[in-house]
Amino acid sequence: MINNDIELLAPCGKFEMLQDIINAGADAVYVGGKRFNMRMLKPDFNFSDEELIKAKSYLNSVNKNIYITINNLYNDNELEDLKSYLYFLEDINVDAIIIQDLGILNLHKELGLTIPVHASVQMGVANSKAVNLLEEYDVSRVILSKNVNLEEIKAITKNTKLGIEYFVHGDMCISHAGKCYISSYVTGESGNRGRCCKPCRWPFKMKGTDYELKYHLAHNDLCLFPYIKELIEAGVFSFKIEGRMRDAGYISHLVSTYRTAIDKSLNNIDISLEDYNKSLLENRIRNFTTGNLFSRPDSNSIGLTGEREPFFPSKPMHLSRLNQHNYSDYNIKNVKQVPELTVKIGNLSTFKNLLNTDIDNIIINTDKIRQTDNWTLSEIEYALEMAQETNKNVLLETPFIITEEDLNVVKKLTTISNLEKLKGLIVNDLGVIKLFRDFRIPFWSGYFLNVANSQSEHFLKKNGFEKITASLEIGFESLNNMITNGVDLEILAHGPLYAMVTDYCLSKSLITEDQYTCNNHCKDANISLSDEYNQDYKIITDYRCRNYLVYPYEYTIFNYLPKLATMGVSSIRIDGQLYEEGFLLDVVNIYKDALKDIQLEKWNQQENYLKLLQMFPQGLTDLPAINK
Repeated sequence: MINNDIELLAPCGKFEMLQDIINAGADAVYVGGKRFNMRMLKPDFNFSDEELIKAKSYLNSVNKNIYITINNLYNDNELEDLKSYLYFLEDINVDAIIIQDLGILNLHKELGLTIPVHASVQMGVANSKAVNLLEEYDVSRVILSKNVNLEEIKAITKNTKLGIEYFVHGDMCISHAGKCYISSYVTGESGNRGRCCKPCRWPFKMKGTDYELKYHLAHNDLCLFPYIKELIEAGVFSFKIEGRMRDAGYISHLVSTYRTAIDKSLNNIDISLEDYNKSLLENRIRNFTTGNLFSRPDSNSIGLTGEREPFFPSKPMHLSRLNQHNYSDYNIKNVKQVPELTVKIGNLSTFKNLLNTDIDNIIINTDKIRQTDNWTLSEIEYALEMAQETNKNVLLETPFIITEEDLNVVKKLTTISNLEKLKGLIVNDLGVIKLFRDFRIPFWSGYFLNVANSQSEHFLKKNGFEKITASLEIGFESLNNMITNGVDLEILAHGPLYAMVTDYCLSKSLITEDQYTCNNHCKDANISLSDEYNQDYKIITDYRCRNYLVYPYEYTIFNYLPKLATMGVSSIRIDGQLYEEGFLLDVVNIYKDALKDIQLEKWNQQENYLKLLQMFPQGLTDLPAINK
């Protein structure tokens, strides 16, 4: 059944643009203030507090709505200012706030706010279970991930009473929303904090297939103008246009065009190809794509030549790597606790060998990666039995990305006969909380949940979380603030850095003529994207052909283990899923030896540090933690 109460939601970057956008046919606008929002690189854009007051007054007079973006991740030292800003927005009676940080859900209740809350696309909500969880916390609307398809949208809307919002036009990130860290890792400017430098718009060579510099990650612009009726029938309530950094003329034209499309669809009038060509195609910035709506992105979704890129906000740069001179001696005093050692592994054979070591926790990963061995359910059950015999703690890590189509695979984990033997379940997607809550298994957060402050931890603690794996985008000051505020904190100490996750299968799109057939080339070839400085971003793939772009250098904060111990970090993690068994055991032994030194309040680890440098000739880095 078609809902005739449909909303056209438009971006507005400046107060002076507001009236033009409303006159063009928008039902509501979303805007950012000068603080706490996702578009912070242009200081002449966004609304001052005074302009927000005037905007709300004007929009009230014309019976339109205003939604305020507070869709960054925040550190503990920002929370007091954030509270003041939330009180201000409550006082001026804005129609909703758009949020990414789970901590704001906790603050919203703590402060007694009544402003409606919309879950940002940056939350990466892509399944009905995650939507159902947010329903419990008075979220009134969810902006779905751009990575869900039409059938997934239908399934989600059937299982919720919340308003569902979906992007229909504008700039597209190649990565899953909220799961792109490449800007942060390379430049120190985080896309999750509104300062993305767009490395996805850089040229790369693809080693293993094609050695010509091309814009392999430059997604074309989303345009769903011809498919408005299908989206209305699928249950989408609000149709969102991207573009808060665009000018009034550009946005007003888009609003007018989509107003026509929505009105025609509601009145069963077909949208003609001529409407599309005249209104949009002739005035496009980049070429158009339908995104994920009908299929995964392919090479036709990418602007490989770069010829239609309007501008390039940054360019590739030399990446810093560690050398022998980075080692420092420490005079260790007042160790708050020696961190536990947690190791993530990829197969049963490695698991058996680790049972005979004195590490504290073993993580079994359930993401099925094509380039390595993967666990079967029966192997997991067997491993849990063995662990019980040796009194070893085992955790199960659920996948980084879970769309509606992934739910059935994740649900199979609930059939494991001895789940109660788990030390905990590591959660990277909100839907897992809803799926596993009744099993009474303690939760740990994975770093893909983007936990950056103690308010987020408080929200998760209410949902059964015992330990938090900190976001990789926060530095030592923020980590220390979280610990001071009572957070039981684990951090990644060693392993690959996943710079982004994308549904675009690079090797298939460039090698196979048939875009719908997987040739498994990614599994057979050593494929990477190489920038102008020949720095290689390796590509690994999961069972659904999602591509994970891996930062050129392996991550380690080995030199900072004494500092972490004096701060009170409770656990450090080695991500060894992609390592060969013997190699991983060597890495584990180095970290075990370092933790023994810390227990004795000494630090004599130069030899082990030099071993790590030799073991990783492709390079090691302590970024992003050390550049914050």
